[in-house]
Amino acid sequence: MSKLAPAEVQERLLPKLGAKQGEELYSGAMFLTEKSGGSDVGANLTRAEQVEGDKYVLNGEKWFCSNVNADVIMALARTGPIKEGTRGLSLFLVEKTLPNGDRNSMDIVRLKDKLGVRSMATGEVLFDDTVGQRLGEEGEGFKLMARMINISRNYNSVAALAANRRAIIEAWQYLNHRRTFGKQATKHALIREKFYELGAQYLANFLLVWRGLQAMDASENGDESERDLLRIITPMAKWCSAEHAVYAVRECMELMGGNGYIEDFVMPKLLRDVNVLPIWEGSGNIIVLDMLRAARKSDGLKLIFKHIADTAATSEEYGSLLNKQLSEVKSVWQLIGEMEDRDQVEATAKPLFKKLITLFQITLLIREKKDSSSDRFDTALSYLTGTFSNSLRTRTPPSLDNIEELIGWDY
Repeated sequence: MSKLAPAEVQERLLPKLGAKQGEELYSGAMFLTEKSGGSDVGANLTRAEQVEGDKYVLNGEKWFCSNVNADVIMALARTGPIKEGTRGLSLFLVEKTLPNGDRNSMDIVRLKDKLGVRSMATGEVLFDDTVGQRLGEEGEGFKLMARMINISRNYNSVAALAANRRAIIEAWQYLNHRRTFGKQATKHALIREKFYELGAQYLANFLLVWRGLQAMDASENGDESERDLLRIITPMAKWCSAEHAVYAVRECMELMGGNGYIEDFVMPKLLRDVNVLPIWEGSGNIIVLDMLRAARKSDGLKLIFKHIADTAATSEEYGSLLNKQLSEVKSVWQLIGEMEDRDQVEATAKPLFKKLITLFQITLLIREKKDSSSDRFDTALSYLTGTFSNSLRTRTPPSLDNIEELIGWDY
């Protein structure tokens, strides 16, 4: 809104969206999804008819509207002659209450009965000659909305980290005070192995998400290379942080046993809430397609390749592994560029990006390790680098002190 809305609208609404008092605060929302397409926004049918200038009326149904009672809404609707595809969509600002105090003409058809995140209402909304103000140029709605989606994806990643972290700490504290088979539960090898895995994945995701936020700050200050990097890190971080959060919560529930499964403890609520994170703001397969677009249309992938190669050149311990794995990723990426079968491209890209994410996380851990005296980075690196080995080998689980250092570093 601060970039696209007229000055009068900004002066009227931005103070309310940033208000510190609850009775003055306006909340916002994005209404994108329609039942005609779901993730395929180009299949949306809601239409907007011009009344005068940038004033329109919208007609159609939005199928998943989170924060459905929002005061200020960004919505996509079709304008002009293009009846399908994202090029026919424009972006509109819709206010629940019009400037003259009248209620805008839209109806909440029903609220969704969701698995989790029940504290925020999600509903179906019918636009019925709903007044909207076009923001930006006609037909550029999806491109403009994509900026907001990327911010929401970063929020999603941070929320995933929070849920992941909460689950790990809940299980760790519980098992530290639990005795089984004659000793403290966390002294059992298999329990330490699980915390080793979960703690390493969390720390790697934490660094990836925060590298994305750093790129977002730099790009907003005009750094073009960071903007390219942000374009690909954002979907990478959203994808892996959400998947790992769901996995971590489920594993921590199992670690706590029966008490992890009952409502007296927090784990059932965490499990219900966290399962939306891989779906919100682009499900996993949509994210893979977005990474493909980002890799082809920006220099983000090249910058990540360079980042990995530069780290390999300065790391005696991990340089050989990084160079070997990076060479394989580059070779497969070149093959993708030569493929004509779209199905083959998509099926090959998914495992490639999974490996690329792990490699990039390893480089972030190596760089953080240089400026830290903590052993947690070595512990996490031993786990992540071990994921590239498919052979069975003897294993010694990390010590209790190593696990404490890995997962207890911020409390």
